[in-house]
Amino acid sequence: MQPFAFSDSFFGDKTSYNSTTDLELDNNGVSAAIQQLRNSHRIRKKCIIANLNINSLPNKFVKVKEWLNRKAFDIKSIQETKIDRSFPDSQFQIDGYRLFRRDGVKGGGGIAVFVSNNITATTKKVACKSVVSILLDLHFGQRQFALVCAYKPPSVDNNIFKTHLSKLLDEATLLGQNLVCIGDLNCDLLHPLDNNKQGKCLLDLCDV
Repeated sequence: MQPFAFSDSFFGDKTSYNSTTDLELDNNGVSAAIQQLRNSHRIRKKCIIANLNINSLPNKFVKVKEWLNRKAFDIKSIQETKIDRSFPDSQFQIDGYRLFRRDGVKGGGGIAVFVSNNITATTKKVACKSVVSILLDLHFGQRQFALVCAYKPPSVDNNIFKTHLSKLLDEATLLGQNLVCIGDLNCDLLHPLDNNKQGKCLLDLCDV
């Protein structure tokens, strides 16, 4: 775990729990580690954000629901939900959270964000087409920040994606000076012309 200092003191530090196989780990062990993080930040009343490529929300929803029922996260962003309009919001309802989603085709793609009812959340339209994304304007007490949840389908060219992601982030900054961008980018931004270089899928926890 490594601290990362944001420019605004509201964001505090960033702590990352990295695992590409977290859903395959012992559920009690994962839940205990997450709960420890939650408890260590409770007094400071921070907002904890998690990001995960889930590879099918219907198949993993029981675990997602258990984590959120434990109040481990204030916001949970998910990529590759693999659902379409045939799956109603009610199927993924979790008490105390609102669901925002952008579906792909059934069996592929798609993103979703669960936001605690303690946070005022408004979804904003985005013009970018090559980045599967959700842009949220969030208010946590007296604090405001924009959240970008993004997913790059592997078929999208890295260089095109980098350009469109930059435009998306520009749109997000219009909401305010505080911005958090999370997701599964499937792209090495340092080598955008090499489509064989892809970023790892990590579970990133940020206390805001």
